[in-house]
Amino acid sequence: MRICRTALLPTMVVMFCLAACAQAQSHAGAKVGSEIQRARLSHLRGMTIENRDGEKLGVLKDFIIDMSAGNIKYALVSAGGVLGARSTRKIVPVEALSDATAKTGILALDVSTRRWKKAPQYRRSELRKLPEPERAGQISAFYSPAAQRSRPPQAAPDNGRHGTPSTTGREDERHGPPNYELASDLIGRVVVNQQQIVVGQISDLLIDLAGQKKTFAIISKARLLKRGENYAVPLRLVNQSADHRLKIEANDAALTQALPFSEQTWQTTPARSTSIYHYAE
Repeated sequence: MRICRTALLPTMVVMFCLAACAQAQSHAGAKVGSEIQRARLSHLRGMTIENRDGEKLGVLKDFIIDMSAGNIKYALVSAGGVLGARSTRKIVPVEALSDATAKTGILALDVSTRRWKKAPQYRRSELRKLPEPERAGQISAFYSPAAQRSRPPQAAPDNGRHGTPSTTGREDERHGPPNYELASDLIGRVVVNQQQIVVGQISDLLIDLAGQKKTFAIISKARLLKRGENYAVPLRLVNQSADHRLKIEANDAALTQALPFSEQTWQTTPARSTSIYHYAE
């Protein structure tokens, strides 16, 4: 009996090691998935905004997207009021927000509560006016370092290029003049491909606040009695069609040959990529 138990020990050790490795790989996969989950619009909306002193500034309500560039331009933060009543919406350059905080569900914005009271407000009626250099300059100047706040905002020179300067010094890749939309207004919109075949509806967006990864639209196609296919599409490939539906610059073959989407894929996607990916929930 002792011999049998001794013989089983090496086998049990090997099995334990294999189980531990499998569990470690499982956790690694879950971590990759959670990175993407935390970047979804549905996750970011409703998060609390705090300054460096831990004082609450407001709640993230929405984003403003430049559809022609395929980038997130501004964040909208609800501030003040009681239970949403009589609150105001402040407009913030998206790069001013940071999710690199030690608190769960908290985004950081480096603005004192005293200065926050004077932050630029947003009204839905001015959505089409936001690309104007004067208004864009006012918003940018407010969140610039203190040494630059005293300088009057200057309009960007017209150099004949389609790119527009950003507060990060990078130039947007765009198909035409700025075309601003609320991120929430995209959810549920029908999307067709180049053959005018319905691909699905936009169910979510992937947003990198650091601006290092491109914004992706998650397109879901529901099927009767079973889960439908989901695609991750660079937002710069999504355009407005003549009938007010959204159109992606891709044919049916591009959807059929779509590769799996992952955190590594998102990290390494080139700015001008036209690739479409399968997105697994």
